[in-house]
Amino acid sequence: MTKEELKGVLEHPDVVVIDVRHTENWQDSEVKIKGATRGNPTDFKTWAAQFPKDKTLVLY
Repeated sequence: MTKEELKGVLEHPDVVVIDVRHTENWQDSEVKIKGATRGNPTDFKTWAAQFPKDKTLVLY
């Protein structure tokens, strides 16, 4: 998905954006997508199940 495509779906209620960067990268970054949920990439199975199956998940 390109940056432009993502911008087009950010406001869609069926899209959930999840920031899965490693903690150090996430903490050091000045750029974060507004409204994105944080997901630990090493613990995917724990948090992935919390999202409804009818949502589109966008991981970055």
